Amino acid sequence: MAILTFLLLGTYSWFYQYAMERAFNEVTGDIEAALNGARNGIDVDGFQQLFAEELANDSRCLPEKDAPSEENGYYPENPLYLEHVTWLSTVASLQPRTGIYTYIKGEKEGEIIAVGSSWYFDEPRAGFKFCQRYVSDTKIYDGLFKKTNSWEPYRDEFGYWVSTYAPIYDEDGEIVGAIGVDIEANYVEEIRHKIINRMITTFTGGYFLAFLGIWWASNMITKRLLRLTEIVIKTGEGEYQDRLPSMTYKVLFRDEIDKLSEVYLTMMTKIQQREKVLRQKAHQFEIVSNQAKREEKVEKIVESGFFQELQAKVDTMREEFNDEKDGGNNG
Repeated sequence: MAILTFLLLGTYSWFYQYAMERAFNEVTGDIEAALNGARNGIDVDGFQQLFAEELANDSRCLPEKDAPSEENGYYPENPLYLEHVTWLSTVASLQPRTGIYTYIKGEKEGEIIAVGSSWYFDEPRAGFKFCQRYVSDTKIYDGLFKKTNSWEPYRDEFGYWVSTYAPIYDEDGEIVGAIGVDIEANYVEEIRHKIINRMITTFTGGYFLAFLGIWWASNMITKRLLRLTEIVIKTGEGEYQDRLPSMTYKVLFRDEIDKLSEVYLTMMTKIQQREKVLRQKAHQFEIVSNQAKREEKVEKIVESGFFQELQAKVDTMREEFNDEKDGGNNG
């Protein structure tokens, strides 16, 4: 049973790692698909025009560095902005607990400037505001230069996330901004916990069924061995009528006990035949022996003095009888 437990634990560990990796790949694959779909549907010209118009016409865009936090970004009424965030929101709605946003490079290293966010339509509104400056130690800034994944869960001022980022290109292949997709890390953890719970249930059920199976098999084997032992003992006492274990029920698979039973059956049959022959010979020997003993006794009687004397008297009496018979006939 210890070996079975070890094997089941090994199988469980392997399957757990496989299931976790499979589930995580599915989640990350979904958000990468959301990123590619959103990026491919962006009106890149409208994206560039939106920022240019707001920068030129609204003083709230790119405020002074010492401006209060409430002035760090706003929600413009520009139709290009509404069109942009509507598209991002539409794509995000296809993937649960996902947020999509766009941004451009900031004025200093590591800084980004937000453009649009799918959280615009939430109640209350959340996510990046338009033209919001943001500096982070995450990989969001790297997304302005190449496809970048942040699969290790991290926390920021907006929540607990797993993210992926990619550049946005214009028709000439130049990078004009970037797009990011966040999915709540808690959602990934929920999937993991569900997998763990299912694995525990499966493992417990499998272990219980395996235990019952082994117990049943060992019990049947033990019974058959005990039965075979009992028959061997009875055979030694001269009883050959009991059936072997493999003959008491139909077995689906042959095993060592069946082979042992067949060997013993052959041996028992030969022993029975030999015993029968020996009994016949013993009976014949007994008849011959008894006859020899009788002959020996007769011989001893015949050779005894008493028998010789008696025989002589019988012979004398026979002769006298014959003489008297002959005399009577002559008279």
